[in-house]
Amino acid sequence: MAIDGVVGVGIGECRGKPCIKVYLENDSEELKRQIPSQLGGFKVDTEVTGPIEALLR
Repeated sequence: MAIDGVVGVGIGECRGKPCIKVYLENDSEELKRQIPSQLGGFKVDTEVTGPIEALLR
């Protein structure tokens, strides 16, 4: 999702059914309002993770 504050998207399971997981940088209500509750017929579940950075070796 090309929304500022969304740091990742994946496929997960919500109550035993497939869902879309959206990982957020912060707990902002403004950010949460931009995330749809469903997408392509799948429930969308948000989780605040903070920033995600790749580990470089």
